[in-house]
Amino acid sequence: MIVAQTLTDGDTDDATTGIRLLDEVVEDIERINADAAYDTLAFYDAVERRGAVVVVPPTRNATVTRRAVSHAIDPSGA
Repeated sequence: MIVAQTLTDGDTDDATTGIRLLDEVVEDIERINADAAYDTLAFYDAVERRGAVVVVPPTRNATVTRRAVSHAIDPSGA
């Protein structure tokens, strides 16, 4: 179910806009599906603070970080 949306121009950073949209949603969020423009640490952090899971295909030049490995082993980040 879509609970927030906005239309932006081509010069707008999608991940930053996505973070602002997250702040507008009052309901609990389980999962966020987005495109590769949202594949930023700031977006992942904002979604994690809401207790949700991010489903974003990684960018072509994405790399695996220690943080990503720890979350794959323990999604709670502990």
